[in-house]
Amino acid sequence: MRWLLPFLLIASWAPAQDTLPLLERFVTPEEASADLAALEDWMLATHPAGLTSDSLILQGAIRRASNQLKAGASAWMFARVVGEAMATWGDSHTGLDWRKLLPEMEATWGRFPGQITLEGGRISVAQSRVIPPGTPIDSIGGWSARAVLENARGMLSSEGFVRQTHYRRAERLWPWVAAVPAPGSPSGILVVRNDSVKWAVRATAETRSPKRRDVGISVDFTASPAALRIASFNRGDDDRFRRVLRRSLRRIRRRSPEGVVLDLRGNSGGSFSRMERLVQGFLLEPDPLMDRIEFRASEVAGKAFAPDFALASPRTRARWAASDRWAAWRIEVDTLAPGTVWEGALRPIPPTKRPYRGTVAVLVDGGTASTAAHFVVWASNQERMQTFGEPALTGNSGTCAHAVSWTLPASGLPVQCAAMRVWVNRTAGWNAGTWMPNEIAPRAEAEAAARSWLLTQ
Repeated sequence: MRWLLPFLLIASWAPAQDTLPLLERFVTPEEASADLAALEDWMLATHPAGLTSDSLILQGAIRRASNQLKAGASAWMFARVVGEAMATWGDSHTGLDWRKLLPEMEATWGRFPGQITLEGGRISVAQSRVIPPGTPIDSIGGWSARAVLENARGMLSSEGFVRQTHYRRAERLWPWVAAVPAPGSPSGILVVRNDSVKWAVRATAETRSPKRRDVGISVDFTASPAALRIASFNRGDDDRFRRVLRRSLRRIRRRSPEGVVLDLRGNSGGSFSRMERLVQGFLLEPDPLMDRIEFRASEVAGKAFAPDFALASPRTRARWAASDRWAAWRIEVDTLAPGTVWEGALRPIPPTKRPYRGTVAVLVDGGTASTAAHFVVWASNQERMQTFGEPALTGNSGTCAHAVSWTLPASGLPVQCAAMRVWVNRTAGWNAGTWMPNEIAPRAEAEAAARSWLLTQ
């Protein structure tokens, strides 16, 4: 029995797999293959593209991913492979569930200090308690700014078939894509700019519950044209969002500014109904906003809906449907047999009684996604509206919506898949090219360009 003692001592020193943070756990080749096979089956059963020839693209990506993991990998490296494979279906709602992964990353490696922007191939810090604002950073963990950008693009730029440089959406994430230490390398400190600035990893992530009164809307009349900022279509209480938006638009109409700068940079979307309330504030006549919707009915797709509709009485549902076109659509799709695909357009959106009739310049960037991207694609085709900034997270015709969440059974990684496809402009080349704003401008110059245009109208 003496020979067991050294073995038991060594085993006691080795960290248990279950006690490690999720992203530091090791995924065996067998677990990776099982997860990828399960992921393929789930996506084919969930995404509308699973019924088309597009499914061959996914199947090829899964096969390539399996070949990359013959020796296993850390869960973090496996996440990168999974994200790249899922990105082949080219929509912003199919991929790793970063909302769940970000707290895990920050709890494991610490919160990256401050808001990060990348201009001209260099990284600069806008706000940080550790690094003075405006400090240029030439590298993160030895990676150049360009390498950081390219790595992040492979992780996040799924929309437009991985052809877009949407690093803005990865503002909290993309530094880690390059900065996370490789397996076997020393960990504990990230070094920035020739050892002049350091901060410890493994810091506890800050968790703050969002304030229900903060709906992400602000209006500024410091200069004319006025500026209306919509940070999200999913923040705070729904009724308060509508009240604050209605009050903000009323203030703009009363002041009669020389146009409005509508800032949707960093707005990753949210509720369709909230976005449509914003559309109504600028509409002059009814508009369907979207040309076509493709939805695949299934039990898993139904679970992605908010439960309030399913729990409501038929009378309440009918009352909602009278004022909300999505509620009317929901009544229709809830009666479909599993596997049925609903295709068509919703009824037009009516304008408000007193819409804003002036010119509007919309600011966008790579963080403008989902329902916010629907708005900017629509706005770019309106006569009295122009879009300025960097490409939003969408293709020429729109983007997907209605994401379904799942967890890979072996690795525990959270993923999500679109159960709906939406086109604002369904054209012959809907899957070709990247949506571009009317005038391309770096983030720091977009607002000035928008104001100059408004003052010439």
